Amino acid sequence: MSVMLIVCDPSANAESALEGAIADYDGAKVVEGCFLIKTKEHPRLVASMVEKHLPPDTTFYVFELDRRYDGFGPVDVNKWLKKNLKK
Repeated sequence: MSVMLIVCDPSANAESALEGAIADYDGAKVVEGCFLIKTKEHPRLVASMVEKHLPPDTTFYVFELDRRYDGFGPVDVNKWLKKNLKK
């Protein structure tokens, strides 16, 4: 399984559409417009699926994370990262 970082324009319409598009994935909201999900799918497939749900011309990116991380944020996000990525 891979961890994907999905970043989108944090406008209300785009963010709520993105949340709906990724609702079935194990994931966490990091900050406004920024989400983590766990999936076996290729980033291109995830991006294609997400794009169908977003308003036209919404800026968004899907990154596959395979490196260590460091940082601090909300407790539930920290727990999710600790469970799913190497520190």
